Amino acid sequence: MKRIIYLVLLTSYMSFAQQTGLIIENFGHVYRTEDPQLTFESDKEYKIIFDVFTDDTDKNKINPKLTAIANYLDSYAQSGFPNENLKVTVLLHGAATKNALTNDAYKKLFNVDNPNTELINTLKASNAELYVSSKSYYGKVYEFKDKIPSIHLSISARAALLWYQNEGYKVINFN
Repeated sequence: MKRIIYLVLLTSYMSFAQQTGLIIENFGHVYRTEDPQLTFESDKEYKIIFDVFTDDTDKNKINPKLTAIANYLDSYAQSGFPNENLKVTVLLHGAATKNALTNDAYKKLFNVDNPNTELINTLKASNAELYVSSKSYYGKVYEFKDKIPSIHLSISARAALLWYQNEGYKVINFN
């Protein structure tokens, strides 16, 4: 009887075992879900803009909001959803603006390497578009030359959100 209980528990645990990132390797760990009742329709296109304006972590830790985006993308992949049907934009503003700084600029300001650089580059490599609000960026007195080149400037966060919503994107706010 003990063996049966052990096997049931082991099987249950394994069905919820964490998988490494499928799209965002090393960052987007997800749990396998057996027979979910709500899934993504693989023949549809999903347009999402992630609104990220907080980062209250230590300066030497990855912004958990960016990690949540990686988890979200890998949840899509885990369900067999084709990456080409997923249009993703990430908008940084407010406290998250510092995530857009190059490693050299970040290190100069905070005396540590930018822990977000690798994840931002991986998000970009997965076809995500990345923007930072110019109002937040220049409001914090950052210089254009100190911005990660793959991150674009938007006029403002509100303008970017409005523009993307007019293009059919749904806002997901992880703050």
